[in-house]
Amino acid sequence: MERKTRRKKADRRIHGLIPCLILVPAGLALGLAAVMDVRIAFAAVFAALIVGVGAGIALHFLYKREGHSDLTGEQSWAKFFDQFRLAFVRPRTFAPWFAVEALFIAVMLEALLLLVLPKIGVYPHGKPGAAPVQNAPENPQPQGGVTPNPPPPPDPNVVADRSITEALARLTKPEERERALGDLSRMKPKADRRTEVAKSIQPLTADTNQSIRIEAIRALAVWGDKEHVPLLIEAMDHEDGLTRRAAAIALKQFPDERAIPVLVKRMSDSACTGESVAALIAIGPVVEKAVLPLLSSKDAFAQAAAVHVVKDVGTADSVPALRKIAATKLYPAGPAEEALKAIAARSKKK
Repeated sequence: MERKTRRKKADRRIHGLIPCLILVPAGLALGLAAVMDVRIAFAAVFAALIVGVGAGIALHFLYKREGHSDLTGEQSWAKFFDQFRLAFVRPRTFAPWFAVEALFIAVMLEALLLLVLPKIGVYPHGKPGAAPVQNAPENPQPQGGVTPNPPPPPDPNVVADRSITEALARLTKPEERERALGDLSRMKPKADRRTEVAKSIQPLTADTNQSIRIEAIRALAVWGDKEHVPLLIEAMDHEDGLTRRAAAIALKQFPDERAIPVLVKRMSDSACTGESVAALIAIGPVVEKAVLPLLSSKDAFAQAAAVHVVKDVGTADSVPALRKIAATKLYPAGPAEEALKAIAARSKKK
């Protein structure tokens, strides 16, 4: 009988120490792992809190149901350390609570690592944003940062030629064509390769893909010349408004009298009115004769566009029509008055 009683006590002692044997090593393992990685540290804190709170609640109801009342005794530091002895003397009562408290000690240590130490300049996981330390070069530079034989800078012409060649090669690949055209439109053209590049771009200005077609017209405005004005005039009659707009912008780069009729025609086109006006102004005073009929147009939109053109390039020939517009006090009477003042100022300079 006595042997059975001792065995029961031993079983209870082992049973009570199981939480201690599980939770304490787990807390210490998480603490060691947290030193290596800040993400593991945060995970350790949250895991310890969840497990600790859950174990505490479970133990509270368990021992309350079994009639225990003196779980920890008086709350003092001496009693706190005495729980280590009590965990072996009364394992079923004190060992699990000791394990839970040890786990919360691990949580406080994690908080110390994560929150307190960085505030005093100690970073257990490395300072945030700090660049990794690299090994010193085998051949360090001499003092002053000057190498004995610095490599020569790359030849800009060679670099430009390489970029142009790569872009032209990409034009042959449908999936890269649009981006290649965009790169060409942003490059500074080289005189010795202008013809080659323009020849590669030209067929793409009539591509069925809107994006490729527009990018090709923009690139042609950079690499082309007046030889390509007829092609741009043809693009001004395209059914797509954005294509017409791109063509009008390109025609401004190559002022040519051959483009006057189509530009005057598109002055009333809402898709490219401003661009057509700018292209006509770039051509110069020779456009005035073609624009004069629009000053008498019943279309206020086209009439206003014509007023803007003659404001910059008009002569005394436009004055009678401008005065009639100004006298109506209706739009575009205001721009017409400004155009009259601009023409008068140019006349005085002559």
